[in-house]
Amino acid sequence: PTGPFDNDGVTTRRLLSQSEGLITCICAISCSQNPDRQPMHDSLDQALAGRIDNYMMSGVETGYAGALLVAKDGRIILNKGYGLADKETNTPNTPDTIFDIGSNTKQFTAAAIMKLVDQDKLLTTDRLGDIFDEVPADKKDITVHQLLTHTSGFDGGFGGDFDGTTKDEFLEKAFASDLILERGEYRYSNAGYSLLAAIIEKVSGLNYENYLRKNILIPAGLNRTGYLLPDWDRQSLAKQYWHGVIARGTTVERYLEDGGVSWNLVGNGGLATTSGDLFKWLEALKTDTVLSESSRGQLFAQHVMISAEPERYNGYGWGVQTGYDGKTLVTHNGANGIYYSSIAWYPEGDVTIIYSSNTSTAEWPTKQIHRMIFESDYVPRAFTISPHRLVYEYVMSSPGAGVAGLLEYFESETGEPVKDQSLLNRVGIAFEEEGQHETAIALFKLNIELFPDRSNLWASLGEGYLAAGDKAQALASYQKSLDLAPSEGCSWCANTREQIATLQRE
Repeated sequence: PTGPFDNDGVTTRRLLSQSEGLITCICAISCSQNPDRQPMHDSLDQALAGRIDNYMMSGVETGYAGALLVAKDGRIILNKGYGLADKETNTPNTPDTIFDIGSNTKQFTAAAIMKLVDQDKLLTTDRLGDIFDEVPADKKDITVHQLLTHTSGFDGGFGGDFDGTTKDEFLEKAFASDLILERGEYRYSNAGYSLLAAIIEKVSGLNYENYLRKNILIPAGLNRTGYLLPDWDRQSLAKQYWHGVIARGTTVERYLEDGGVSWNLVGNGGLATTSGDLFKWLEALKTDTVLSESSRGQLFAQHVMISAEPERYNGYGWGVQTGYDGKTLVTHNGANGIYYSSIAWYPEGDVTIIYSSNTSTAEWPTKQIHRMIFESDYVPRAFTISPHRLVYEYVMSSPGAGVAGLLEYFESETGEPVKDQSLLNRVGIAFEEEGQHETAIALFKLNIELFPDRSNLWASLGEGYLAAGDKAQALASYQKSLDLAPSEGCSWCANTREQIATLQRE
């Protein structure tokens, strides 16, 4: 969703005034002490922790693996790992396991920007044209504030997370790109936060991670957070498992192997950390440990409305929304398709929920935990086995039969037929990546039988045939994809046309 935002005459003082009510509430609640806590409260918290722990353990039985930290009134009541960090070595997840936190990286970038504001080196009203040389006319007036709030007009990104893009290459692509929206309109942009990382380097004279470590992480006591600078214990890294079945390694090891982090990722995603460090981070943001009160207020301010129902606003690297039972919820999450990270903080009652996963598990367990915390008699919805895992394991268990009987098996296990057009497609891509082209093609063809008019599925079949070396079938599938392509919003059409042109030349 998008929303209008008045970007004329925006000043730091004006934006701060929007956050004063929230910050006053935060300080009134979470900065207070409760020396008269009764033992009954402790026993209730212990009972709650036990209920949540039992619930999370039930998820392990269906393939979940990750970690969870729950705190109330600044006290941790549950901090535990679940499932395995490394199946090969049978290493369990623990409170000290290191996870990729995806887009939760953005809150650290936003804090680094506000630290530069505290250091009188930057203003949120500064423009790209004030900071960089030779910025195109359509981008020179984009402000730091607009980058922070995803209202700059930049597209989401300009390449893959591990394509080795340098900072200069990234900036060249960003400045040459077409803006997809008018300035002031909301559209989530990873590229915008990589631009903020480049601003941090330009203004501070340090590289992004060094500035972050010196000015944000170490002052907050976060010794196990970063890309390359921490002294990583590789045995503590949680490996990625695609829906719990296919090992994908770790992103930290990839950074180390590559000798750096692609600028399509720097500043917007991919930092690694532990549940404990994230808790320290949130606690530090309740005091002047890292940032001034005014700068902390900017992080949690309701700068831009994202949606009216439910009510959601964008801050700087954080979201502020209506949470459980109408309570104010400060939150953000991040994911790369396998790793998942979520931080949720209710200022009222000072309740914190920090969740991580290394098995493609989406965020819905945290929603159940929210209700368990606030409803003593709530029975959470049970974990279920990933449908991707059901399909993958069925095909693997019956190599002779291929995909025969798959649809009947799926319905018998889940109680409903395959309704999601992406399901068989994604599993097919997983087999394709493993070099099992025949199986991948069989899944793509079965999916087209279910959804014959979906252009993107024919494009996937074309990719499958091309990977298998069948150029004639690949060309026919690509052409069918274009015949069915929508007139607008076809993200795969450019690649499909390019593949057709290549095949026709050969």
